[in-house]
Amino acid sequence: MKFEEKTFSNGRVQLDNNFFDRCTFNNCQLVVSGTKSGTAQTGMTNCVLNEVTLVFDGPAASTLQMLTALYGGGFKHIIDELFDDVRKGLPTRNPPQARDASITDGRK
Repeated sequence: MKFEEKTFSNGRVQLDNNFFDRCTFNNCQLVVSGTKSGTAQTGMTNCVLNEVTLVFDGPAASTLQMLTALYGGGFKHIIDELFDDVRKGLPTRNPPQARDASITDGRK
């Protein structure tokens, strides 16, 4: 859904599948769940944010937990590069998959 020149106050606002243009957010929790429906565009342009917090829920929260684990597990440089790309507004990278990317528990 697209919102234009709307003011949101004192509540939770779901960002997934919504686009906000010239909206104002006052004392809101902006929620990212990591779900995408069809071709819905998600984003913001020319918005004003006053006393907002960003909340990650569902698959988005799981992704952040994984990134945190990877960061502490020897992948610091890769996670740093990822966030550098985010800061620059670059699209996410999809590196080629390794030929043997399967993980096993040691049983045959």
